[in-house]
Amino acid sequence: MTGPCHWALGVLLAGCFAACDGDVLVGEFVPEGAAGQGGTGAAGGMGITTGLTTATTTTANSGGSAGAAECIPRSCDGGPPYDCGNCLDDDADGKIDSDDPDCLGPCHNTESLYYGNIPGQSGGNCERECYFDSDSGVGNDDCRSDQRCDPLEPEPDSCPYDPDSGVSCEESALPASDKCLDTCLPLVPNGCDCFGCCQIPGALTPVWLGTEVDGKPTCDRDSIADPESCRPCTLNTTCFNRCENCEICVGKPQPPPNCGSSEMPQECPPSSEGCGLPGQSDCSQDHYCITGCCTLIIK
Repeated sequence: MTGPCHWALGVLLAGCFAACDGDVLVGEFVPEGAAGQGGTGAAGGMGITTGLTTATTTTANSGGSAGAAECIPRSCDGGPPYDCGNCLDDDADGKIDSDDPDCLGPCHNTESLYYGNIPGQSGGNCERECYFDSDSGVGNDDCRSDQRCDPLEPEPDSCPYDPDSGVSCEESALPASDKCLDTCLPLVPNGCDCFGCCQIPGALTPVWLGTEVDGKPTCDRDSIADPESCRPCTLNTTCFNRCENCEICVGKPQPPPNCGSSEMPQECPPSSEGCGLPGQSDCSQDHYCITGCCTLIIK
């Protein structure tokens, strides 16, 4: 190339760098202090360290699989989006938010584990409330369980079995209240009870999603058959979202081939639309795709 061409190319490149510097995706949530951190992400993205993993920014569908679309961040009860609602590929597996089978709702702060990773879900006090909302400690949902009342000991170190732990075990044995069923059960993925104990294909018993070993979360899709990594637990059948044959469930990403129609093979409640499978649209912004069904998350 000769002089004029060199000049034109220089202007073009300078304009491109000026326009592209600092660009982010529409709807992208970048946690405070995350910019400039992390390593290289997957092809076509930028690595950002958030929570337990290094995230990759990309354009994706946050609740369905109808093709590439602008991602819509989903909040957990009005706060900043967690990993499963922030429009980032936090575990760099090519799947984002509800399209990632490890994400069980917007109040889930890692895409690489079944462990929810939000404050109050495990550790400390042995009493449990709704595992899948924003505040799993005992209080506002009128759901109540106590890990000390479970003979399978899902938390043997911090909450060993103690059937004489007082009124707590008596309350845990009572049927779930109407308030608990109204506020928590709609957020519970198919196959789980309200307290994070789930029946997952491949596991010999129901497993506790909040399992920790030496203070580190361990329960994921690859370890569900390992009772040390995913501790056994006793289902609370009074607040339980059973996995039906034609439903998508935790550990069961597709319904059997004889279910439903080609457009909606999975079974959902009458008020819910199907989501997450090829050709299905994203849920509206106030809904989240939980085990194949658009579920209201803003009430």
